Amino acid sequence: MDRQEEALRLAEALLSDIELSETSTPKRVMKAMRLARLMRDTAAQEWLGFEVNGLPNPGTEKSQEWMTRTGRWVDDEKKRGYWVPSASVEATMNASQGALQAFSSSVSLSGDMIATAMRERAGSINGYTKNVREMAQILAAVDAQLYEYAGDVYAELQFSEVQASLFEQSRVAVDATLASLAGDALKKVESVSERLHSDEPEAISQAMSTCRRLIDSVADHVFPARDEPYDLNGQELSVKKNAVLNRINAFLHTSGVRGGRADRLRRSLSDIYGRVSTGVHSDVDSHEARYLFLATYVLLGEVLTLTASSD
Repeated sequence: MDRQEEALRLAEALLSDIELSETSTPKRVMKAMRLARLMRDTAAQEWLGFEVNGLPNPGTEKSQEWMTRTGRWVDDEKKRGYWVPSASVEATMNASQGALQAFSSSVSLSGDMIATAMRERAGSINGYTKNVREMAQILAAVDAQLYEYAGDVYAELQFSEVQASLFEQSRVAVDATLASLAGDALKKVESVSERLHSDEPEAISQAMSTCRRLIDSVADHVFPARDEPYDLNGQELSVKKNAVLNRINAFLHTSGVRGGRADRLRRSLSDIYGRVSTGVHSDVDSHEARYLFLATYVLLGEVLTLTASSD
């Protein structure tokens, strides 16, 4: 099981745990801490650390914010509140609940001081009841934060998993098509992938040059160059060797691609070809270069699968 898959399962388990109240809040905190480590989420590890080790008093701006989010303040102006971790909060609540159960047992009071004893007993009951209520509210607020975090991680990983699955399915189809229809182009994909791991300008330039040659290779395959123009809806379209985009557009037309899809493919091809051509010389960093490669790969994959469908 890889890290992302483990994180997805852990997030789902944490959500179920909170929904069904299967364990205590401190145990959920530890589970969430593991989730944050798997996600390499340092920000989450910081606030979860408050629930594991307690909050620094008087605290930092972040710890005071966490005091507010978990309802720990007794007097926020004087910075008085419950700075202890969730395990201590739960222990206080359990102890107070135990004391209340003891008071609920039948007690025989008599003598001259019965009124004083009754007042003290009532005061103790009120104090323990207040403790239980306040501690329960803090734990509920912590659980709410854990639930929100687990839900966000779960949604993120689910989306990532769906995207990865869709991309993998497309990749298999595209690679198979590239291998059968444009074997040389497939070799170029491997070289692009290697070069994009480098931030060196020369490596980026070479990668963009390879992307451009990849588009050229696909154009050569789907619509070989010819001297006579192509009739595209009554307009003569040059389809000579250097008219790479025109030849791909002519292929789309011969494949029966019309309307919005044709417009999208034409615009995308024009934009990408322009950027990778620019990137050969300058103006493209490694981050954009990676996305340009992915966009080129996906777009040409769609074009080549049109060929496969047509064949």
